[in-house]
Amino acid sequence: AAAAAAAASNRNSLLRTSSGHSGGMTAATVVGGGSSSGVTGPATRVALLSGAEELALFFGRSDSNDFLVPLLITCLNDRAWPLRAAFFKHIAAVGRFVGRTPCEAFLLPCVERCLSDSQDEVVAWALHCLGDMVGRTEEEEEEEHV
Repeated sequence: AAAAAAAASNRNSLLRTSSGHSGGMTAATVVGGGSSSGVTGPATRVALLSGAEELALFFGRSDSNDFLVPLLITCLNDRAWPLRAAFFKHIAAVGRFVGRTPCEAFLLPCVERCLSDSQDEVVAWALHCLGDMVGRTEEEEEEEHV
């Protein structure tokens, strides 16, 4: 119940913020880098990825599967290796939220592909992400110690 209340509060806050924005930017524009003004460079998309779990909570499981995950995966096509590394740093939490089947279908192939990335940092974060996806959550570990 507390998580649902927090998600509703975050959703309301985001809606208030986005309704006052007059720039016409959408999440697809930010993640995909579709703006010609250059404001959606890799640093902006890294910042967006840092809030990916909150975005998933906001959109809910169904919309996250249908919209958010595919959109975030496009970050892997960027030449900027810090963006690819940031994807793996944050996507495991989204994977745990959307569930096992979408994780196996969409995220695991991304991890496998990037295990041969030219940048060691990306490979390291991909391995870390894989460990996070197959490992236990912090709550499960805490329950074991009780």
